Amino acid sequence: MPGHPTAWSCAGPSAPHSTRWKSQSSSQGGVPKSPASKALDHVAGYCIGLDMTMQGSEFPSFGKSFDTYGVMGPWLTTRDEIADPDTLDFRLTVNGEDRQVDNTRRLVLGIADLVEHAASVMTLHPGDVIFSGTPPRSIGPVVPGDTMYAWAEGLGEMTVAVTGGPGRKTPLDGMR
Repeated sequence: MPGHPTAWSCAGPSAPHSTRWKSQSSSQGGVPKSPASKALDHVAGYCIGLDMTMQGSEFPSFGKSFDTYGVMGPWLTTRDEIADPDTLDFRLTVNGEDRQVDNTRRLVLGIADLVEHAASVMTLHPGDVIFSGTPPRSIGPVVPGDTMYAWAEGLGEMTVAVTGGPGRKTPLDGMR
């Protein structure tokens, strides 16, 4: 789509693996253990997050470990600019085709509950990022040459070009 100020590149492995997108919001900040009613007091802001995942026969954690698989942007919108992070419309297209048109109110956990839960099971430091997850049935494949466009109400918009992986053999090749 013309005029988008931010372009990102997402590179991943080639077949037999499948790379899938999940459009998410993400929150950033240092959060001590606190109830959901206070959790957002510790969030610095929000941005669009594209949680790319390779799906195949590899160990699950490897599927999220590539340098370009945690696409965030186009900037950090400060907490005071978003009245309610649980009511944001968002949209993701692949090659101009709507793949996800939804609202953060359909997330399994609201943003404050998610931050409370994360802070209850791990130490969160300033600058840490929490990806929100995505409403049910909101994932799909992308391949090299695809162009993803993501927009979220109050958070901006960005275009992501999907490029091919490094084209080299890895210890995971041939695993079944």
